[in-house]
Order: sequence, then structure tokens, then C-alpha cells
Amino acid sequence: MQLQISYAYIVGFILLATRVLAGQAEIGTKGFLTIQYGDEIKGNITLGLYDNTTPKTVANFKALLTNNDPETGLINSTSNRIISGFMAQFGFLNGERLANYHIYQDEFPNPQGFPDEKGGLELSHKKYQLSMANRGKNTNSCQFFITFEQTPWLDGGYVVFGEVVDGFDVVDFLNNDVKTNRGDQPLTQVKVVACGLVDENEDVSELDEL
Repeated sequence: MQLQISYAYIVGFILLATRVLAGQAEIGTKGFLTIQYGDEIKGNITLGLYDNTTPKTVANFKALLTNNDPETGLINSTSNRIISGFMAQFGFLNGERLANYHIYQDEFPNPQGFPDEKGGLELSHKKYQLSMANRGKNTNSCQFFITFEQTPWLDGGYVVFGEVVDGFDVVDFLNNDVKTNRGDQPLTQVKVVACGLVDENEDVSELDEL
């Protein structure tokens, strides 16, 4: 029994060390986005969040995931910027390209946004990474992006606060199959029709039937 515990501990330590050396952080909670393309539900993207490394950024994102008001939540928001081979940007509340809501309005009123978290700036932008979009240093709000490939030129300028853990096929669809105009806006609407936090006892894939 003691041998089994020791072995499990060693394996867990190695996995954690591997993530740290790879420039990643430990996943805490998970959230999901249900993506609709035109009239077709493409499925869910499940996101592992770095609660301990970027607690303020994750708290803001969780609030966006769980707020059913489209003025201040991701429900019915769109992706108005997708660049194949690069990333898909989300968080355009009510379809607004300049949407900049966040939960720290009293302390950091718009258009300033809330500050970068050092832990997230130290992480690498690898493939399938979740990171904050901004308009410069310390201007985080509701917009974020998911990388399609490794994008090291973004390191240190954008707060990485999570990663895709399931729904890679949906992300790959956005990368490979969504046609855009010259302004990188999808010609067919890409919309978040459901979102929230993942109950570990619930199969999030069941939500595909929405």
C-alpha cells in the first residue's frame, strides 16, 4: 500500500514538474463554451483555468461564464476576430468589438481595465492556450483568445490564464473552416450559446444537445 502511494506521489510530482518546465500552470476549476456556427451547434470547448497562478483574471472569467445577462456575461457573445493559424478572439458582449466589461469596475474603471497578473505574463503561449486580449499593459476586461498554434511573440504581453482541455475538434474547426472577411470577422456568425463552470460529476458533452 505504501509503495502504491509513493508511486502515485512520484508520478504526480513528475507531471507537475513537466507542466512547470513547459511554461504551464496547474489547472484548478474548469469552464466551458458551447459554440454555434450559423444555425449549427459545433460543440463545447472545455477550458482548464489557472486559479492559483492568475486568481483575479480567473475570477473575472468565471463571472463572465456564469452571468446570464448578455451585457455583462459571455452568454450570446460572439467571436468577431478569427485568424487561421493564429487565434480566435472571444468576449464581444452583445457583438460589440469594443466591449470592455470586467468585475473590477469600481477599482479600475473603464477604459483602463484591470491590471496584468505577473504569473500569467510568465507563462508561454502554446497551442490551445487561453489568454487575455488587451489594448496595452494593464487593460484587461472581457475579451480573451484561444491560440491555434504556439505564438511566442505574445509571451510577456498578454496574461495566460488557462488552456483547452477538451473540445479540440471545435477549436480546430474554428482554425480550419471558418471563413472571414478582410477584417478577420467570420462571414458566418460564431456565437457562445451556453457557458458556465464544469461540474466534475457531469459529462459536459451532454450539453452538445442544446
